[in-house]
Amino acid sequence: MQHISLVDQSKEFTSTFHTYYEMYEEIAKLKYFLDQKNKELKKYEDKLHKLCNHNWVMDDPQYQTPTSWTCSVCRCYK
Repeated sequence: MQHISLVDQSKEFTSTFHTYYEMYEEIAKLKYFLDQKNKELKKYEDKLHKLCNHNWVMDDPQYQTPTSWTCSVCRCYK
C-alpha cells in the first residue's frame, strides 16, 4: 500500500482507515489460502476419479443436448 498522509484526518477516521486495511489484507491472505486449498482439493478429486471403479448412471435427458453420464460413486461425469 502506498503511504498516504492522514495528518489532516480525525482520529476516528485514522483508526477506521487502519482497521479497514488490516481487514482487507487479512481477507486477501485468506483468499490466497482458500485458492491453494481448492487447487489441492482439485488434485485429490482428479485422483479419486482416476482410481474409482465407476458405476455410470445416465443423467436425465436435456432437450437438444448430448447424453451425459455420472458415476454414482465419485460423481465423475462424461
